Parts: sequence; C-alpha cells; structure tokens
Amino acid sequence: MTGFPRPTLAALRDQAMSNFAARLTGADMSLRRSNLVVAAIVLAGLVNGEYGYIDWIVENVFLPDTATGDYLVRWAAVKGLAREPATPAAGSVIFTGTAAC
Repeated sequence: MTGFPRPTLAALRDQAMSNFAARLTGADMSLRRSNLVVAAIVLAGLVNGEYGYIDWIVENVFLPDTATGDYLVRWAAVKGLAREPATPAAGSVIFTGTAAC
C-alpha cells in the first residue's frame, strides 16, 4: 500500500518518550522501569494499534481489490455482482507420484 508511511512501534515508542521528556521538567527517561517509560511504551502500543486499524479500514473500505468479508460483498454489490451459492464439486481426480521411503 502506498501513501502515508506507517511508523514502526520502536519509532512510536521513541517519539512518546521524547514527548514526555520535552514536556515534563526533570523527567528521566533513561530509567528502564519508570512510570513514564512504561506509559510511553503503552501509548506507543495503542497508537500502533490505531495505525493498524486505519490500514485495515483503507484496505476494506477504499480498495475493492483488497477487501474481505462483508466489505468484499458490498464492493461486489456496488459493481452489480451477487455472490453465487456454494455448490458441491463433482467428477474424478487422478493423482500420480512416487512412494516415500
């Protein structure tokens, strides 16, 4: 997918930590298990999830060639197509091969 580049989870974490450090006087982001570092990691995870959800929405709502499930059915309806019911297969099949030792 082209368009806006999605930041990595590590980049989001670093950005959150930088924002905390810049806005909170005396904040020490070098302490591995400080409340602020944990909060930055949690926030980065949440934002990463939001980016994933936005990617999913784009793929299903705006791009018919990548749509799945109900969104694919909706895109087909927009194009005047309807899903055909499932039918059982019939016929015969021949397989050839060699026996494994």
